[in-house]
Amino acid sequence: MRSFPEDTSSELQQPGELFTAAASTFTQDLRESLVALWESKQYSDVRLQARSGEEVLAHRLVISARSLHLAELLAEAPSATPTRLVVDAEHDVLVGTVAFLYTDELPPEASVEQLLCLRLQVCKNRA
Repeated sequence: MRSFPEDTSSELQQPGELFTAAASTFTQDLRESLVALWESKQYSDVRLQARSGEEVLAHRLVISARSLHLAELLAEAPSATPTRLVVDAEHDVLVGTVAFLYTDELPPEASVEQLLCLRLQVCKNRA
């Protein structure tokens, strides 16, 4: 006669726990991928030009998904060609702000100007 294993259902993860773990892994993987994309600059299709003329490379999809203001500016430019946007900000502030869009973290050396710029960005996104 065939015997069945003991009931171990209390040891198994419930479906809700599986989805939470999968979402957590997806979120972490996506975050790590965005950081790697930011660091490599591979496939950049936007050049953000600071007051000084220095440029910061970025990705239309990422910055428009994270910033309503930048999405509105990019909507005016054709997506088939690389785009250059002139931004009224110092280069280091622009780098810190774009890095925040990719990493969701402030650079350790963030200045007061960067914090204000990010605050304005958040306010624009809520409007």
